[in-house]
Amino acid sequence: MIKLLLLTTLLFSLSTHASSTQLEAKRLQLTVTIEAINYGDVHDWSNEYKLDMRLSAKHGNVLGRKGDTIGVLRGSHSKNPYVAFSKYETIGLGDQIVKKANITLPVSVLDNSMVILKLFEADFTIPVPGPCCININDDDLEASLDIDLSLGEQIFTVTGKSARINVEIKESAPFFIELPKIIREQKANLFKDSYGHLGKSTDLLLVEHILNNLN
Repeated sequence: MIKLLLLTTLLFSLSTHASSTQLEAKRLQLTVTIEAINYGDVHDWSNEYKLDMRLSAKHGNVLGRKGDTIGVLRGSHSKNPYVAFSKYETIGLGDQIVKKANITLPVSVLDNSMVILKLFEADFTIPVPGPCCININDDDLEASLDIDLSLGEQIFTVTGKSARINVEIKESAPFFIELPKIIREQKANLFKDSYGHLGKSTDLLLVEHILNNLN
């Protein structure tokens, strides 16, 4: 009932913006290259990584407080990496994996948007007597980054305990698009119902974030 009421309210707000109204928008592509430079544990033969990229508001209702997470971007290893035995990817020492995520939002919405990126190294081993060991999926935080999308194109590198993480953001030239189309495009770039907050679905959070930040 609460979700239905929220959706009705947001759809009414959306209807006040005529579908023919053109909004200035940009498309951003986030490319993350993860290179294993050391073993996560001295007993490992490879490293297992989980990448989590969340679209979030930069500012909340309280001054100095981060805004809500909108949803988990496709390109992440899982829509919820905090669940035990969630998806991870194995890479050997010196090897790389590349993950990409796409973001399409009005320019004014990008000004209050960020990506919270976290990389977990998920393999931990305990040696036991004999020619074997006990494997435990213990997610260790390798790196955590807050990426301000209002800054546009960016390139930077962060080094963790076992990985080197290169992040590159490329953006398109500004273009004009109707609000319903941009909402559909960005919804396709998020895991469905990957995140909920106070009874709101990912779809509701996305529409609310866009409407709250339109100029």
